[in-house]
Amino acid sequence: MLTAVRALGGAAALRCRAYGQVPLPPLVSERLALFMQLQSQRSAWLEERAQRDSKPIRVSLPDGRELDAQAWKTSPLDLAARLGRSLADGAVVARVNGVLWDLGRPLEQDGTLEILGFDSSEGKQVFWHSSAHVLGSVMECLYRGSLCLGPSTDSGFFYDMHLDPSSLPSNDLPALQELCTQMIRERQPFERLEVTRGELLELFKHNKFKLQIIEEKITTQTATVYRCGSLVDLCRGPHLPHTGKIKAFKLLKSSSAQWRGDPSLQPLHRVIGVSFPRHS
Repeated sequence: MLTAVRALGGAAALRCRAYGQVPLPPLVSERLALFMQLQSQRSAWLEERAQRDSKPIRVSLPDGRELDAQAWKTSPLDLAARLGRSLADGAVVARVNGVLWDLGRPLEQDGTLEILGFDSSEGKQVFWHSSAHVLGSVMECLYRGSLCLGPSTDSGFFYDMHLDPSSLPSNDLPALQELCTQMIRERQPFERLEVTRGELLELFKHNKFKLQIIEEKITTQTATVYRCGSLVDLCRGPHLPHTGKIKAFKLLKSSSAQWRGDPSLQPLHRVIGVSFPRHS
């Protein structure tokens, strides 16, 4: 793919393609199909549980107020909207009983709730982590390498990818950013899915970097993955409800990196960016 793109004129060739019209690499299509199959099964289970186990619960806010909700049905975003449109519009993530929680994920029991915006440290990290998933989705479609790590940082985010060759010219950044911006405008949802360890290994069987992370870091019987666009990524979360929350998105530079920061390991290509919930 990269060779073909360069043959067509590098960034100019990328600009003529819209996100969603770039053919998915076969391995990405296979992983996405498995995710959708698993998601369909889990959705049916969650709907059944919501009908069976839903009950009235009480949710305490930081100011001492209490709100009525329904277990397995009411989400933090539902309650934020009840409290005010501005609160819901500015919400990035929730803290439920001390644990960071997706805004759209239903509450399960009585407890405490705090709605966090970009002005909180937790909100920034979630916002930038979600932005990294946007970048990763486009990088995977265009460059067809193996995604490695895509974390938030103290000042933004990055995503590392293993490629052959392992570095790209910086003039690919404008085209990459344009496709990320298109994906953001599509308000692509972030979808959470809990999977078994066996399912996790099957989802990432073609990515040796993700498999290494799973073997070293995942010690539980289940773990979570998130989908956004065509990207299905191993991730604890939480994330934004959808990409439309990102109003300003800028890719700053590309550089070389090493797997695990070790010069003796595989060379990687890193793209660095920053994003905000409003235009300056």
